[in-house]
Parts: sequence; structure tokens; C-alpha cells
Amino acid sequence: MSYPTSPPPTRSLAPIGSLEKLLSDNSDWISPEQADLYAAQFIDYLDASMSFDRISILSFDVFDTLLLRNEKYELYRYLEISQRVQTCLQQRGFNSATVWDIYAARLVAFKTCYRTVPHQLMSREGRLLDILTLMLKLLAIEPSWVNEVLDEVLDIELTYEQQNLRPNPLLDRLLQHPRIVNKAIILVSDMYLAGTHIHQLVQHFYPHLQCQAVYSSADYSLTKSNGLLFEQVIRDLKVERSTILHWGDNFHADVKSAKSKGLQAIHLPIPDRALRQRAEHKQQFLATLEQQGFDLTLVY
Repeated sequence: MSYPTSPPPTRSLAPIGSLEKLLSDNSDWISPEQADLYAAQFIDYLDASMSFDRISILSFDVFDTLLLRNEKYELYRYLEISQRVQTCLQQRGFNSATVWDIYAARLVAFKTCYRTVPHQLMSREGRLLDILTLMLKLLAIEPSWVNEVLDEVLDIELTYEQQNLRPNPLLDRLLQHPRIVNKAIILVSDMYLAGTHIHQLVQHFYPHLQCQAVYSSADYSLTKSNGLLFEQVIRDLKVERSTILHWGDNFHADVKSAKSKGLQAIHLPIPDRALRQRAEHKQQFLATLEQQGFDLTLVY
């Protein structure tokens, strides 16, 4: 088994706005020490680029925007979760599944759930509970155990996320700014986690943040990428589109798509250093899988 090597990911579309370019050119995430300066510049930028006082709702993407991920490759995170799941199952006397069995079952369940979930207006999104349920069934867990074990495995997943996420210092400062504290806050995420679980994670890192609503693609089977999740937001909130300002790291889903639906949008790009670290970790992990003889193409 071999994997093609690839250069670190690059942005095919340039960030918009002078301050967004400044963030893009920054070599790393904004530090807590830099956050106050950048927050003040952001408020000035918002005043200069739009009628910020007319903005009534601030909409935030969650992962890599409000909550920052570390350098770990996504499939490596699933392996670490599988190690914790194995411990959980062994404590219940289920000793036959190896970490690699659990990992393979997780990947097969993930791929299957994403491919078989019903389309909703040409949108499709897997759901974590469906993925974990199918994973346990693939491991031949007793049917009477599945629901009970499912709660523990879900808790493992959410605990792992908490331990591998951190708040965004820039947004932490901005959300405390006098010009922002009176704005309504919503969260909009393309993610397999339910909105209740996303809200739980955000509250862990931003305990004083009051969210009016959480929109997860897992709950609605609609996505930001095609703009339909933003349409759901507009229908629910019954506000003028241009009074919603959405913030996010993905230029297509969070900027182009939001603007195509009439929202205002701010791009908060992932820094180049973080992108390079993730690309390097991905290649290292794929090499490890090859050394283990684990054929990723058979299960994912």
C-alpha cells in the first residue's frame, strides 16, 4: 500500500479584506497577548467596511473558528478515540476487539452513514450517534448492550473533543467587546455532531457565551457549503439577511456561500503554520498505517 505525497494545502481563493489578509499572512494563530490589539483593529475594520451597528446577529462557525483544533490529522484522532473505546469495552468484559478492529469499524461506520443518510434538498450529512451505533453493531456487541454502551462511547468522544480543542483568543476578546456583547449570537456548523453536543463543547470553553441558537448540518441534513443551512437560519430568525454577519475559516462554505445568500461574512483563515503542521502529521500517520499493514482503502 502506498500513499501519494502532497504539498501543504494552499488557499485557491484569496481572503477578502485587508484585516483578513493580515490574519492569513500571520504565521500562527493569534496569541492571547496579541488578541487585544487584533480585536481593536477588527472593530475598526467592521466600522469601515460595513454598517456594523446595523448588524443584529453574529453567526459563528465552530471548529477552527470559535474552537481551534490542534495539528492532529482527523483519522489519527479517530484512532486515539478507538483506544479509549477499547478500554471501555474491556471494562465491560468485551475483550475480543483490538484497537485496530474498533478503528476499522469506526471508519466503515463513518463512510456508510455518510453514504446512506437520506438526501435533504441535495444535502447529506452523517450523524455521530448513527456512526457510533453502527460501529458497535459491526463489533458484534450484544444488542441489549448497544444503547447502554452507546452513552459511554459518546461521552468518550465529547471528552476527547474537549481535550483537543481550545478557545480562539481573538474571538474570546471580541465577544467581550462592548460593541459586541449586545448582539445576538448563533452557531452554524457543518459537522456530524448534534447541535446540543456542539453547544456543550462551546459552553465548556466560553461559559458566559449566550447562544440564541445552534444550527448543525447533522440536525437539519442541510449544509453551509451549498447555502441551504443559511437559508434555514434566515427562515427561523425572520430577520433581514444583511443584518447577519457570519464568521468562519472556510472561504467557500463560510464566505462565498454565506454571501450568496445575502449575509455579510468575515473570513478567519487557518494560519499557514497550522496548515503545514497538519499536512506533516497526516503524512506521518499515513506512513504509520502503511507500516502496520492497515489498508485504509478497504474501510474508508
